[in-house]
Amino acid sequence: MRYSCPNTELRIVSFIFIASFWLAVPVLADTGPTLPAYLLDVVTAESQERADVTSADESGFQSEEAQTVANILFSSLKAAIERTGNSVPQGLNNPTGSSQAAIEAPPVASTIDLSAEDYFPATPGDQWVYSRDGLATYTTQVLDKVVLINGIETRVFHNSDGSEEYYSVDDTGIKLHRLYTPKVRITGLGTVNLTFTFNPPIQLANGITHIGDKVLSSGIAESNRLPKVGVLDMPYDADFTLESFDTVTVPAGVFNIVRLNGTITFSGTPPDTLTFDLAEGVGRVKGVETFLGETATTELVKYSVGIYDLAVTKITAPSSITLTARTPVQTKQVKVELQNRSPHSDTVPDSSVLQNLVSLTVQSVGTACPDIQPVLHASRLPLVVQPKKKVTVVFDVTFDCANDPSKSSTKDPGHEDFRYLATVNHAALDGQADIDPNDDICPRDMAPSGIDPYPDGTIKDSGCGNKRPDRSLGADVLTDVVFK
Repeated sequence: MRYSCPNTELRIVSFIFIASFWLAVPVLADTGPTLPAYLLDVVTAESQERADVTSADESGFQSEEAQTVANILFSSLKAAIERTGNSVPQGLNNPTGSSQAAIEAPPVASTIDLSAEDYFPATPGDQWVYSRDGLATYTTQVLDKVVLINGIETRVFHNSDGSEEYYSVDDTGIKLHRLYTPKVRITGLGTVNLTFTFNPPIQLANGITHIGDKVLSSGIAESNRLPKVGVLDMPYDADFTLESFDTVTVPAGVFNIVRLNGTITFSGTPPDTLTFDLAEGVGRVKGVETFLGETATTELVKYSVGIYDLAVTKITAPSSITLTARTPVQTKQVKVELQNRSPHSDTVPDSSVLQNLVSLTVQSVGTACPDIQPVLHASRLPLVVQPKKKVTVVFDVTFDCANDPSKSSTKDPGHEDFRYLATVNHAALDGQADIDPNDDICPRDMAPSGIDPYPDGTIKDSGCGNKRPDRSLGADVLTDVVFK
C-alpha cells in the first residue's frame, strides 16, 4: 500500500517522526487511549475511502472520525512530553492552529570561501560524544560502510540510541538523505522502526559556501512500510543558511565555528528549527533544536575525528646469505608487515599506490658494496585492510656482493653487510597525512607507555626491529652475506 498522506494522517505521522527523532522522547507510547478498531479502519482504508474520511478543507480537519484519530495521537504525544518533566508545548493544545516565526535580520554576507567538507567530517570511525541539555550523553559514530540511496553513496552516522542519519558530504555539499529511528511506539500500531528517506535529499550547505548563503530544498519524505498504514509519501520543505562566524565554549573546549541555521517542515506541521555550530576539522560542536516550543541543546563532550594511521610493525629478512663461485647471485624475499591503526578500513587499489605506500631501503654497511634497490613483489590487489588488522608487503632483494666475506657469529660478530629501513606513507592512499608518524618507520623504539593511542588505545606497541641486548625492540635488522 502506498499513498500521499491526506492532511490528517500527514500531521499525525509528521509529529510522530519529528518528535521521536529530534526531541528524543518516548513518543506516542501505549499509555494513552487504545485506538479503536473502527478508527484503525479509517487509517488503513483504501485510498478513496481514506480521502472521503480524512480529507481536510481550508479550515483544517474535517471529519469527526479523523479529528478523533488526531486527538488520540496528539494526547499520547502530550503525555510522552509530560513524562519528561517538560511543559506541554502550546502547539499541542491546538494541533490544527498555525505558528508564526519571528522575523530575523538577514546574515551579513562574506566572500570567504568555505569548504563544507572541512566542517562536516564523515570519515568512517569518526566519533563524537555529546551531552543533551547538560544531562545524559550519547555517542555518534560514522560507520565503516557505504549505503546507496537513490543512486548516491551515503555515510551512516550511527547514534548510541540506535537512531541513524545518512549523509553525503562531497564537493556538491552536505546532504541529508535519510533518518532512521528504531522502536517507536505508536498507539494502535505497536512498536515500529521508523525511516524517512528524502527525495531529493535535504541540502544543508553547498560544497563551496559563504556566510550569508542560503539553500532551499523541497521534495517528498518517503516512509518505510508501516503496519496497517503502508508507505507514506509526505511533502517537505527545508531551508538552511550559513549565518555567521562565532566562538563557542562546550565541555570539549573552545571552538571557532560557523553557524548553520535552518528549518525542516513537513506539510501540515509547524517547522522544526535547527542550529548547528560547526568547527573546522571537528564537525558539530553544538546543536539547538526547537519544535513546538520545546528546545533541546546538545554540546560536544569529546571527539575522535580524522584518524588516519598505518604502522610498520615488523621487517622479516634473511639473517645470512651464502654466495659461491657457482652461485654468485641470490634473490631473497624481505617482508614488511603493516598494521591499520585507523578506526576505518583502508584500501590499496593497485600496484602504483602500493609502490608509493610502502618503501624499503637496503643500505650497505660497508664501502665495497652499493645499496641494493629492492623490487616490489607482485601482490593480489585491490587489498582491503580492516581496522587493527595486519598485512604483509613483499619485496624481492638481489644480493651479489659482500662487504665483508666473513661470517658473523656469537664469538665473532660484526660482519653483517646490509641493513633495512621500512616506511609507510598513508597519504599515498587518499592524501591524508598519518596522525602518528612515530610508528611509520622501522626500526623504532617502543611507543610511550607501550600502548598506541590509535584507534582506541588497546594496541600494544613494543617497537619494531631486532632485539637489543636488553630484549627491547628497535635494533637494526641485518643480513650477513658470506662468500665462500
